[in-house]
Amino acid sequence: MQADLILYGGRVITPSGVAEALAVKGDRIAAVGSSGRVLRFAGLGTHLVDLGGAAVLPGFIDCHMHPLTEAMVDVNLTSARSLSEVYSMVRKAAREKARGEWVLGFGWSEAAIGGEPTRSELDEVSEGRPVLLARVCLHSAVANSRALELLKISRRTPVDEEKGVIIDYDSGVLKELAAEYALRYMLRQTPSEVKARRLQATLGKLASLGLATIVDAAAGIEELQAYRVLHKAGRLPVRVRVLLRALAVSTGRRSFTDPIRAVSLLDSLVDLKDVLVEDSWLRIQGIKLFLDGSLGARTAALEEEYRDKPGCRGELLHTPSELRELVSKAHSAGLQVCIHAIGDRAVKAALDALEDVARKECSKLRHRIEHCQVLSRELIARMRELGVIASIQLSFATSDREMAACRLSSRQLEHAYPWKLLLEAGVKCCGGSDYPIEDASPLTGVYNAAARPLPPEARGDWSWYLSQRISVRQAVDLLTASAAYAIHEENLMGSIEEGKYADLVALSENPLEASLEGLKRIKVLMTVVGGGIRHLQLRPQSRA
Repeated sequence: MQADLILYGGRVITPSGVAEALAVKGDRIAAVGSSGRVLRFAGLGTHLVDLGGAAVLPGFIDCHMHPLTEAMVDVNLTSARSLSEVYSMVRKAAREKARGEWVLGFGWSEAAIGGEPTRSELDEVSEGRPVLLARVCLHSAVANSRALELLKISRRTPVDEEKGVIIDYDSGVLKELAAEYALRYMLRQTPSEVKARRLQATLGKLASLGLATIVDAAAGIEELQAYRVLHKAGRLPVRVRVLLRALAVSTGRRSFTDPIRAVSLLDSLVDLKDVLVEDSWLRIQGIKLFLDGSLGARTAALEEEYRDKPGCRGELLHTPSELRELVSKAHSAGLQVCIHAIGDRAVKAALDALEDVARKECSKLRHRIEHCQVLSRELIARMRELGVIASIQLSFATSDREMAACRLSSRQLEHAYPWKLLLEAGVKCCGGSDYPIEDASPLTGVYNAAARPLPPEARGDWSWYLSQRISVRQAVDLLTASAAYAIHEENLMGSIEEGKYADLVALSENPLEASLEGLKRIKVLMTVVGGGIRHLQLRPQSRA
């Protein structure tokens, strides 16, 4: 055998120990061992890469993100620290847009900017362009008057908070399904090739962070079309697994969501699953259902009322019978069901539906609950018994720590972001970022999960937060082997073994041996996906 690519002179982390080198043939790992043994497979045209002592791990897998949302953002508001700064950034972006083009902003939070943007203020800085500013959680947004006009949202548009249709026309605030509808409308106005070009750039950035496989956790037709354009042209830099979003939204005098339409849509998604099975680069993974909102928008469904908003317990977006029907449709079709459930009331409802429909088959199809931010010991025990996977976002606890401490009671905080409790209980877990809500860097996620850094000048009791630190090894596993299991591909990826995909990341230091602070200094030197080099800061050589 002549290898196509050989990496040597490094520390190759395998399930059985540390090797020095590996050889790649086609898209598979062909050999792992000492440099002397592996270099025997070199020949004319073999690409040789001297690792110079770098550590090689399996390419990272992110089980939950939204790349097209990031790709379409015109104004990143995460750095804004005042409302005036937000308005200044929007004005600048609007002036750079052609008349009629949308301005999409993302990343603001009330705590960071001292309030919420408003429709009237956006009207003054939008230069006549439609503007939509999504909150950092993506469950709430603010639109200007031109955007609302295009969306056909007026003071007469029916509001149904129990179904997640939350609109305040005067302020321009849209929440849950209303915010989702606005974002989907905007995406549909963008030409497919523009979306594909922007998406390719975003996926290339993800590859540079060491990611080899990503799961788009709520893809609609817009995302699927963009991925297919890239796939057909051979322009996907990372593998993509798609969770199709089973959601129905409409405008006018009808409700934004209708369970009959949602089931009808799910029927069409089930049909798509059989038609659009692609290959190892692009595949429909399962179905995504939304059961509640977010803690930041106070729409996550809690058993107790919000500490900072008496009387509010968030919203469940489906009745028990609606949810059972949706889960049953997907489960019967052999599709993995992934349910967005942040609050404990939502997690309980999700488990009830999965137990009613799937019972002992949850582990077979590897059904998942996404986020699991507020739990209880009883809910954790049920997840273990049913074999339901907890899809957790490693940086959420760090980003949400102050907000959660304001929103949740002391009792709820005891089981908030309980990554350690989940793992100790034997619940299968997988990791992700929820990018662009959080930094997409796997190493940042590993650091936040293992260190759980405190806020500057922290005061009070943070034991609920610090007690749920997990080890670096556990955090890395959530983004490699356990993530591969969660997408039914543990025999193909997630570890460095002969015969598996040649999906690899070379790092300047082995994170399993680095100090917590040292994790922040580790650099991604190379990313290999399917045997092809997608990111390189090392010098390749050719052997004659």
